[in-house]
Amino acid sequence: MKTLHLIFLLAALAATPCAGFGQNQTKLARIHLYSPSPWGIGRSFKLQPLPQNSEPISISRNQYILLESSMDSLGFVSGGKTMYLRFELGKSYYLRITPAFYGGGINQRVLKTIAEVTEREFKWTLLINDHSDVADKIYKF
Repeated sequence: MKTLHLIFLLAALAATPCAGFGQNQTKLARIHLYSPSPWGIGRSFKLQPLPQNSEPISISRNQYILLESSMDSLGFVSGGKTMYLRFELGKSYYLRITPAFYGGGINQRVLKTIAEVTEREFKWTLLINDHSDVADKIYKF
């Protein structure tokens, strides 16, 4: 009988999470942004995260940026408009920034688009553009 109680006690202890083993690790949402485009604009663009006193996120051509956040949403200001984007903590998001061309001739406009891609596609894009899989800059929120 004592052996049976000891087995149940050991099983209960094994199933209980131990303090100090990952209990106070903060889960982060990781947003990977890469801009492989060789479009002719040649300028970086900026995203202003909220709060307004945060460092602006600047992304140039052929640049890989990593955003790490312990919050479930991030707010951004662009063109005077505010947008909040929700992210699941503990998850990674892979975003590729590419140009979209509209019109023709002197009326042609180039707009930036963001596509969410798989991790594998993201890493292949880094590889074929001779870019390291280490982010050029990391922003923490």
